[in-house]
Amino acid sequence: MSKWDFKEKIVLLTGAWGGLGREFTKQLLKAGAFLILTDIDEKELKSATNEILSSVKNSGGKILKIIGAALSTERGCIELFNKSREASKNFDCIIFNAGKLLYGNFHTVPQEKWEALISVNLLAPMRLTYLFLPDMLSRKEGRMVYICSIAGIVGTTQSVSYSASKFGLRGFAISLAEEIKKSGVKVTVVYPSWIDTPLLKTTPYGSLQPKTLQHVYVYPPEKIVKKVLTAVKKGKREVFPGLMPKIINFVNKFSPVVGSQRLNV
Repeated sequence: MSKWDFKEKIVLLTGAWGGLGREFTKQLLKAGAFLILTDIDEKELKSATNEILSSVKNSGGKILKIIGAALSTERGCIELFNKSREASKNFDCIIFNAGKLLYGNFHTVPQEKWEALISVNLLAPMRLTYLFLPDMLSRKEGRMVYICSIAGIVGTTQSVSYSASKFGLRGFAISLAEEIKKSGVKVTVVYPSWIDTPLLKTTPYGSLQPKTLQHVYVYPPEKIVKKVLTAVKKGKREVFPGLMPKIINFVNKFSPVVGSQRLNV
């Protein structure tokens, strides 16, 4: 069996406009992947993509299509599926990177906000998997990559809905991985901690003030993405990128803890 890599692979990336999404785009282009990018604001995504393309020269990779899609709704997921298939009928890798974060005590966050978060963080990956997975199974090859969080292993206060969505995503992804382990399709679940992206500037709800997070605990997106892509090529099921996620996961096995979400750097 030949070694799996991203060269000329068809990759769908959700949440492509954000900090982690942009870094995925850069590194995937350099790896020679053919990309279909999606985010909620197509205009902003095109602008960001043009900047990336101007900085990544002669990579061998290319962008096949840019799609604006609201993944908080079932209709948005179906539209993304249909528009993606206009560019390619088959997909080699799907990276479920789109995500939302809300900060504040649970009872102070408007219900429609945390319900939208659950839809984007949990229901969208499930809906899209349901749509895209059958083709991969029929071809007996493919990669499904779920960007979870260490908050899906250790509960976090002041971001209860976020942690709940990531616990759900983790349960879905690891169960799916076991279910299809003999199919040829590999599942990779990623558990980062804090990453230096705009999510760390999320405005809190209520009177709660965000606590300062020391830079030593915040990982640059380029390092996270590099570790993720390496793990995906190897077909690894779970990835804890960075020392902090590894420590938290290890300690939690012996003495379950609940952490506190800390924003602002």
